[in-house]
Amino acid sequence: MSEEQVANESHPPESLLGSSFQCECGKVHTVPVRKMVLEEDAHLRLAEVFEELSLPREACIVADDNTYDVLGGKVLRFLSGAKYGVRNVVIPSPLEGNVRADQATADKLLSSLPSVPLLIAVGSGTINDLTKLAAHKREVPYVVLATAPSMNGYTSSIVALTVAGLKTTFEARPPVAVVADLNTLVEAPMELITSGLGDIVSKPVSTADWKLAQIVSGEYFCSRPIELVAKFEPLFMGNPAGIKNRRPEAIRGLTEALLYSGISMVIAGSSSPASGGEHLISHTLDMQADLTGRQHDHHGTQVGVATIFSAALYERVLEEDVPSLDLKALIAEREDRQQEITELQRYWGRLAKVVGEELSAKTVGRAEQQSGLVTIQEKWDEIRMELRAFLRPWSQIRDVLREAGGATRIRDIGLSLEQFREAVLHAREMRRRYTILDLSHEFGLLEKHLDDIIRETGLWTG
Repeated sequence: MSEEQVANESHPPESLLGSSFQCECGKVHTVPVRKMVLEEDAHLRLAEVFEELSLPREACIVADDNTYDVLGGKVLRFLSGAKYGVRNVVIPSPLEGNVRADQATADKLLSSLPSVPLLIAVGSGTINDLTKLAAHKREVPYVVLATAPSMNGYTSSIVALTVAGLKTTFEARPPVAVVADLNTLVEAPMELITSGLGDIVSKPVSTADWKLAQIVSGEYFCSRPIELVAKFEPLFMGNPAGIKNRRPEAIRGLTEALLYSGISMVIAGSSSPASGGEHLISHTLDMQADLTGRQHDHHGTQVGVATIFSAALYERVLEEDVPSLDLKALIAEREDRQQEITELQRYWGRLAKVVGEELSAKTVGRAEQQSGLVTIQEKWDEIRMELRAFLRPWSQIRDVLREAGGATRIRDIGLSLEQFREAVLHAREMRRRYTILDLSHEFGLLEKHLDDIIRETGLWTG
């Protein structure tokens, strides 16, 4: 181990904030998030944070109906009392459901914002993403006040937005500071807390998918983001009862893990360390809900259930003797292009065109496909050894979610067995990212193991 590696490992995670550093991967990583405050009544330190970071004294708070009532009003009164010029924009919730992170809402917010040099997001996933995008387009900094430990996007450089029905991600600058009031986080709706747990327990699977993509297609990979999040794993994997009982130390640990998971994406330059096939299943469920007019569950809640499936799929696939499979027969089974198009149109409906474009980005001709499968067969021992180092047993993931009171079954997220099955079978189509869903499909193993996994894991009990 080099002196530089030893020095890097000895640094506490908070030393990354506001830093740039040369990594062993060869890249220089920069973390734009400069400050994180996670404590009781953290919003009372806002003036101190603004002063420390030399932020403007004029700002606009962005919240929705709920988050303004919970915290936004307090922030407005506190900053006004500290002689800051603060205005606010409250995004009204629709009659049914919650505010959506889609193009129409993003455009409306951007047009309604006053001309100010600083934005303050008060909320969780949707409000953070909408404000992050608006700040990016206005070219101004923003600060986020987290209202629930519900996802890992607070500190990321990614905005998740639905555009023309497709779940899409955009690059945007992260907040300069995250201020998280532990009192507010502890009192957040339990479904949001367990959503955050569902999001963070997926990291072993998404990491394996990222490594798989490197081995198979040469995608960039860096171990630093993985090591960062692994430091926090005991805080959420080891205390699910504390999360269920809203113990402050457990909620703090979960929140820290989520915040640094977001920073891991900044270091990686993509969402790859934190979003694999399990996230694609959740995105697919969201998109299908929009198509059919039904409500969907929280993203992290769906991710947790999908992670149980993906972890079990990995266990089964890595036990397979992939080098012995007949490639010519496998390729021949998928030669009917018209049948594939028909099935794509059946499942995705009006979204078939945009989904098809994503799928086409990773669809290759017969010769290239055979070459790619041969490469996997040749590297199978390496793939198994490398990926097993990252993965966790599906039963451990399920037990942590169950003990925390989170969703562990298909019906827990309001789906029928067939809705979940089809989402698993089609999720690989909606994003060009290569995951275990692609590998298992290419070798005929996804269809082979699908129903057995659902039964074995208890995802569905008739």
